[in-house]
Amino acid sequence: MDRFFIYLTVFISFFLLQRESGLANNNVENKNSFTYYYELAKQFTHRNNDSTIFYSYRALSFNPKDNNHDEELDLYFLIIHSLIQKGEYAKAIEVSNTAQQLINTYSLKNKKAKLQMWIGNLYKQMGFTSKALEYLFKASQASPSKKTEKEILYYTALVYYNLNEIEKCRNYAKQCLTANSRNKNSKININTYILLSNTYNNFDSINLYLDKAYNTVLSDSNMQYTKAIILNNQALLYDMVGKTALRDKKYQEAINIAKRNNFISYLPVLYNNYAYALMEEKKFDSAIIILDTSLSIAKRNKNLDIQASLYDTYSDLFKEMGNYQKSLDYLRKSIRKREAFKNQQQVQTSLFLSVVFETQKKEKELLIQEAKLNRYKTSVLIGIVIILLLIGVIFYFRQKVSMDKIKLENLEKEKSLEIADALIKGQDEERKRLAMDLHDGLGARLGALKLKVDTVLYDNPNYYDLTSAIDGIARNVRELSHRMLPSRLAEVGLVHSLKNLIRSVNASADMTIEFETNLEHKLDDKYQVHLYYLIYELINNAIKHSEGNILTIQLFIDKESLTLSAEDDGVGFDVSEKGEGHGLNNIKQRVDYLGGRLIIESEKGHGSVFMIEIPVV
Repeated sequence: MDRFFIYLTVFISFFLLQRESGLANNNVENKNSFTYYYELAKQFTHRNNDSTIFYSYRALSFNPKDNNHDEELDLYFLIIHSLIQKGEYAKAIEVSNTAQQLINTYSLKNKKAKLQMWIGNLYKQMGFTSKALEYLFKASQASPSKKTEKEILYYTALVYYNLNEIEKCRNYAKQCLTANSRNKNSKININTYILLSNTYNNFDSINLYLDKAYNTVLSDSNMQYTKAIILNNQALLYDMVGKTALRDKKYQEAINIAKRNNFISYLPVLYNNYAYALMEEKKFDSAIIILDTSLSIAKRNKNLDIQASLYDTYSDLFKEMGNYQKSLDYLRKSIRKREAFKNQQQVQTSLFLSVVFETQKKEKELLIQEAKLNRYKTSVLIGIVIILLLIGVIFYFRQKVSMDKIKLENLEKEKSLEIADALIKGQDEERKRLAMDLHDGLGARLGALKLKVDTVLYDNPNYYDLTSAIDGIARNVRELSHRMLPSRLAEVGLVHSLKNLIRSVNASADMTIEFETNLEHKLDDKYQVHLYYLIYELINNAIKHSEGNILTIQLFIDKESLTLSAEDDGVGFDVSEKGEGHGLNNIKQRVDYLGGRLIIESEKGHGSVFMIEIPVV
């Protein structure tokens, strides 16, 4: 296997040298020039980030043709893009500062919007979405070119997608597609179609936008990297609907494109997805070969994130094969790699924030120096000029204080809105985390415990009782995990997920739950997720506090509103009491978040009724 990778490395090196040699032969007289290395840097985009950065800096060591500083800036943007892909965010912000100095030196105002767009994209990659939107909104106001305008709209849509604000994401994505329709920027259009396909849950919508992306990419031979991404997404879509032959065809085509073009950063992702497809068909030997190849590439690229994902795939593979010990070993490897990746990201975040702080510090020092120089100059002016200057300074600082006060008030208002949103999202994220901890942590440990019992206590007379008890605990853990985190909610819809939840509760709790609804179609993601957790809270509240036998839940929808009611035959409670013992705060917060109205009718000894009305927008 080591000899194979040596041969593969030699072949790739020879191939790259041949490409560079071929380009050099076509530009012999211009080999040591800005244009030569500029074109070479662009050819390595998506293939090898290190080579892209190297040749970009080689180009920058020469003067651009006709002092074309626009092309010089484009190289800096190319470097920023490659550094973002490598995860070297601190270096990316340093290059952004250099580009800003170039813009200031040569008054390249036409490039200001694009730089702000890239800085916004950089903050998006770091997870600072508020800062990312701030820069993207600045970019949209800085008179961008038509092409840059489309890019800004696309990255803004991408930020809202990361925030799970799907409607805003779709709105900006569709604006991107319609902006200057005469300027057909294939790359942006294709990426926007891919993004839109990710915002839907039904086959027809996803397939529609992926087909549009694929048909657009066919007209541009330089879009091979994006074509591989589209083929991968189509393969995942066909796998979802059980079209295995089409799925395998798409995977093979995507892998061939990635191998042919040496897209070594994306090839492990394709191999990993294809390995899962082979696992479904019980082709375990083939899956292992694919995973081994993918892991070797990921290790050479030092990509800890994909390595962690591959180890997780190995764990699932050996679990399917019945080799639980190996499955557990690879699961532990995955956890260790994931922790190493998190540490790596934390280091990058610290470096990034350090560079940002140093940049702001230098800017403040420059402002202070400029202020001192201005004060020195004003000292030689005549008295009347000094008086006018003092008046101007006083007026300036009054205005500044006034503006700072307004800004602070606006920030406080925004913070209040963010806190209200964060309360709901925080509860959901914590519930998801607990569900994953139950499933991945406690579930894995129960599996390991059963393996030990199988090994040590097989001949013990109480063996079957013990293993049955472990299986029962594991089953309860899975049921609890699935109740807290309905993994297929977006796919199967709210009603099906609620019926699964109620079936699970009826099988394990003392209370019987009856459910009625006239809901026949899927709701928007916002309503599906929050209604599921709202009903989950109502059920949990009734089981914990009502001491009743039957809980009746009714969910009805008309053109204007959703009506939800939950009635139990328990002991009831005093509605006037404001304590948290009945779990009412979580229910009230979620109803308020949805803009709904909650009415509670209860009397001690006579059960409780929760009536909720939510407007449908």
